[in-house]
Amino acid sequence: MFKKSSDSTLVKIENAAAKQEIVFSDIAYGNYFIQVFYMNKKVAEKTTLALNAATLLVDPLEISDVTSAIKEVKISAQKNIIERKYDKLIYNVENTIASAADDAITILQKAPGISIDNDGNISMRGKSGVLVMINGKPTYLQGEQLNSLLKSTMANQISKIEIISNPSSKYDANGNAGIVNIVLKKDQRQGTNGTLTLSYGTGVYRKSNNSISLNHRTKKLNLFASYNFVHNIGFNDLELYRQFFTDGVYQGAYRQHNYLRFPAYYNIPKIGIDFKPNEKTTIGVVVSGLTNKFLSYADNKTFIEDSSITTKSYYTTTNKSKDFWYNYGLNLNMKHTFDSVGKELTADADYVHYAHNTTQNFTTHYYDLQNAETKTAYLLLGKINGFLDIKALKVDYVQPLKNNAKIECGAKTSFVKANNNLIFYDQSNGASILDSSQSNHFIYSENINAFYASYSVEKKKTSVQLGLRTEQTIADGKQIINSNSFNRNYWQLFPTLFINYTFNKNHALGLSCSRRIQRPTYQQLNPFKFFIDASTYKEGNPFLVPQNTYLAELNYTIDQKYLITFSSGITNKSITEVLIPAEGQSNITIQTDKNVNKQYVHTISISAPLKVMKWWNSSFDASFYSSLYDGVLASQIIHSSTQSFNAKTMHTFSLPKQFTLQVDGFIQYAEHYSFTTLHTFGAVNLALQKSAFNKRTTIKLSANDIFYNSRFRGSSNFNNYHEDYYVQRDSRTLMLAVSYRFGNTSLPANRRRTGGAEEEKQRAG
Repeated sequence: MFKKSSDSTLVKIENAAAKQEIVFSDIAYGNYFIQVFYMNKKVAEKTTLALNAATLLVDPLEISDVTSAIKEVKISAQKNIIERKYDKLIYNVENTIASAADDAITILQKAPGISIDNDGNISMRGKSGVLVMINGKPTYLQGEQLNSLLKSTMANQISKIEIISNPSSKYDANGNAGIVNIVLKKDQRQGTNGTLTLSYGTGVYRKSNNSISLNHRTKKLNLFASYNFVHNIGFNDLELYRQFFTDGVYQGAYRQHNYLRFPAYYNIPKIGIDFKPNEKTTIGVVVSGLTNKFLSYADNKTFIEDSSITTKSYYTTTNKSKDFWYNYGLNLNMKHTFDSVGKELTADADYVHYAHNTTQNFTTHYYDLQNAETKTAYLLLGKINGFLDIKALKVDYVQPLKNNAKIECGAKTSFVKANNNLIFYDQSNGASILDSSQSNHFIYSENINAFYASYSVEKKKTSVQLGLRTEQTIADGKQIINSNSFNRNYWQLFPTLFINYTFNKNHALGLSCSRRIQRPTYQQLNPFKFFIDASTYKEGNPFLVPQNTYLAELNYTIDQKYLITFSSGITNKSITEVLIPAEGQSNITIQTDKNVNKQYVHTISISAPLKVMKWWNSSFDASFYSSLYDGVLASQIIHSSTQSFNAKTMHTFSLPKQFTLQVDGFIQYAEHYSFTTLHTFGAVNLALQKSAFNKRTTIKLSANDIFYNSRFRGSSNFNNYHEDYYVQRDSRTLMLAVSYRFGNTSLPANRRRTGGAEEEKQRAG
């Protein structure tokens, strides 16, 4: 018999013969106990079982007065797709039937409260500056590099996504909007086993993801390895209409069409070992790598209009680009548990190296309307080389106290060095001449030292946690070509407060307050001019300063699953992306980042899982938010506000013969931030899954964005500049994936390794 600890309510009864495994399935998270009866007499009992993971194994039960025993008791939890914990929301990806060929970007778009714009920037409840972590380790990446990593992380690798909108002092203070932690699956089966996944599909172009994972586990040793190969062809179809003014007087416009096709090849190897010399200590080593190879081709055609809105001429720009990105990382970790009451010490040492090598060939031709060339073609050759080294050491300690109290403390130090060399040659006249106006060499180094401590206590109905984190930042940046440099050295304090009050088993209230920081990414600080076409380039801003956010959240939970959250945040020196005309250059547009004085964001979020029928599970999530920018941005006064919302829903239907159907969709309503307006967009997705061969084989067929509505339309308004844009990508796809699990299927308890470095990867790139 399986019963609740709180009131001894009977949950389930299972019958078993001697020396047989008993399985209790579809059990909600909570505290339970087991009783075994033989001939109406209780012969065994197991108390204080805390079910807080997908599977819980109970040691063999010795039965009194009977010459037999229960070999093993396995309890499997019934997870909602969306779960609410007191400090985070959890999106259980493995409980969905997303295609194995979907990438993490696609999965994140379905996660509650998360939005992704047309440039791949991630925001949470209307706020940018999200710290992305994988298995508790920061990615250290941003921009294109972060997108490449997430696109190479497939859905079949993801167990769940943790959405932490107001992190405690244990986490790095970086991340203005909070933390998204992508937790990958880890094989927990005894013996030697693995999973093989093959997939193929198409949108406008073909997609394929193939992977194999291997695991060998004994009582003291766990060896694991995996390899993914991904080959996707994508495109970015962009239309722009740019209008230029002088003191409000219309001067002319550019009407542009940009088409980018990028075949991408990802190789992702990983190998690791966990060793338990004794019951209290675990030592681990993980080595991982990633190579990205892009062979991009971009085609741009721009028609030039004069002040009378008459097309006078046009130009074309092509870019043949070869990009090779790679990284490798080493993590050494240790966990020692001193006793059974929770006293433990953990440590992590990390080394990560990123490097890239890019060659770009831009060719621009200028024509009149009779297709005759009007001047010499502009030939530009760009060579970009760079690397990023990250070293980090982190130690955490937990000390339980009397009366359900505990102290947690820790320290971390990290060292970062980035070296990027960008050289452009003008080859218009047949010779390669260095273009010093485009070229640059930027070296950046950073050291962050952090210390934190927190005290928490739990009473009958109330739990409180107080925390304080302090971080020292030492940073130096230097441009080699013009010898410009900057130096920074500052300390900052980051307090946190969490209070939770449980009225009864159906109602609970939580309050959290914190101060956080968002440091500029390395790419945002890099002053390079990245040539896009003859009238557009992107450059970093070495004079960006960190932004600081003060955040308060109030959440109300009903029946441990329905959640309403109110949050309010104020950000000083908000880092904001802008698209502005270049000073002193006619009809040239720059994409860069600037600090704006203040940003205010207020949000109401609602999350509700719902079991409509025994065979129909659903979840709903919606966030309504208001955002206001106030101050001066790029020499222009800004006081712009927006009220918007995003909503998501997912429905899973259990069908006969082990078929499962899933329907999900989202909508992002129009919003306005700084000088940019983004129009409404969304998507509807379908997936069908079939289990076969004793559930060892899974076949999935998925169709994403079936109505082709995930298109980005928007506009930007600035002094003497207006732009309208439209972006279409390869979002409507049909994918077929087959996964096969082989080897032993028994499940022991397992240790999941997080890592030590907390935020430097997030800011790389």
